[in-house]
Amino acid sequence: MLFGKKRFSPKLYAPVDPLINGKFLVESRSNDDVGDIKFIDNVRDRFARAGAKVKKADLIAAFCPTRGPQNDCIRILQSKPFSKFDEIHVLLLQYKWDWHAELRLAEVESYLKQDSRVRTFVIDQDKAFTADPDRLTARDDAIRRHLHSIYP
Repeated sequence: MLFGKKRFSPKLYAPVDPLINGKFLVESRSNDDVGDIKFIDNVRDRFARAGAKVKKADLIAAFCPTRGPQNDCIRILQSKPFSKFDEIHVLLLQYKWDWHAELRLAEVESYLKQDSRVRTFVIDQDKAFTADPDRLTARDDAIRRHLHSIYP
């Protein structure tokens, strides 16, 4: 709902939630889908297509905290265009989107500490629910609250 399909245009926009006072570009293709080089190119292209008015825009991106030779999240975060950001907030979904897998949070957070700009926030509020709609609502609410704390 915050970043639905209609939001993937090259225009700068704010999320639909009025409590989140930020404007973003969105990249929906994850580094896990395309590898780190292509992901970096996709993000760079998204900023280029949006033009000069978004040079200081923030980015919301699907992002996997991977560390493989062809897909290293630290290499991504230290490359352009990510190198221009003073802070990088990584929202870690403890349970995979379809809840069939769980992140090894301690390992991921330890690896991400290599970049001092990274701030992690664990989204695990959905673990108390068994019905998918309730889990999705809990996750969405947690993400909204966190984004509001960054963009009051």
